[in-house]
Amino acid sequence: MRAGKEVWEMAGKKEGAHQRGGKKEGARQRGGKKLTAMEEAFAREYVLDHNGTRAALRAGYAAGKDNANAASRASRLLRKDAVLERIAAYEAAISKEFVLTRDALINRYREIYERCMEAKPVMAWNRETHAYEKSGVWEFDARGAMKALDNIAVMTGLAKPDEKPDAADGYEALVQALEGERKNET
Repeated sequence: MRAGKEVWEMAGKKEGAHQRGGKKEGARQRGGKKLTAMEEAFAREYVLDHNGTRAALRAGYAAGKDNANAASRASRLLRKDAVLERIAAYEAAISKEFVLTRDALINRYREIYERCMEAKPVMAWNRETHAYEKSGVWEFDARGAMKALDNIAVMTGLAKPDEKPDAADGYEALVQALEGERKNET
């Protein structure tokens, strides 16, 4: 994904326009409902990583003890229709720019998973030949593969964001589905 500054600019934010505070100033008309400047900033920040607490903090809401205030504020904001409409508008603008669809993202994550699961030889330095040579050990990127599976699980509804699916019917079912798709393609 593009850097935060670029995403903001695509979604209508101009550099230097990030305001902290001033709830009444900068109210925006949206579907008959007004968004305050901070609500607008929250919606804009939320599309960067879909983490409400971090979006609330970046939008200028107070953190509170252990970010409890920001988390509570994010929860309330994500129940407001006007805020959700604005988030949807930002996401639509970003999706249009990137020409992304849900299926395209799932396929991309599947490709990343498969690439991470490919065994690669571990190279070791040979002092005699002064060159790297295969050590006989093979490795794969388990962390990258699991992250790709996490993202696929969230996008397919097997898991919620920041929630790991059960091993019994989450990852195993997901891996079996991916391997079944790979066999069908050949």
